[in-house]
Amino acid sequence: MPKKKLIFKIFSNLITNAVNHNDKAIGKIECTYASLPDFHQFTIKDNGPGIAEGYHTKVFGIFQTILARDVQENTGIGLSIVKKIIEGKSGKIHIESEENNGASFIFTLPKNT
Repeated sequence: MPKKKLIFKIFSNLITNAVNHNDKAIGKIECTYASLPDFHQFTIKDNGPGIAEGYHTKVFGIFQTILARDVQENTGIGLSIVKKIIEGKSGKIHIESEENNGASFIFTLPKNT
């Protein structure tokens, strides 16, 4: 898949998750960028329900969801695809979040690929 399509897929999945999982009357999503010496760093931050620390790694597994599928429709593959794309390009992704306090998905992609 061309690089532009892969980057679109990353942002599409992360922003869609932020919208679909938000539990606030007014949802907020922030997208920020930082230029690091060897990497581009992007952050997708929302004001949703947050993710408990015990799930920060688990949510990147295939077919893993926090809520049961009968509570919220979700395939559990979006974040695993995001992680696979990012790591396949020698980048990294992690979550900064506390339960009930929004979530930030921070990922890097190398500048020289």
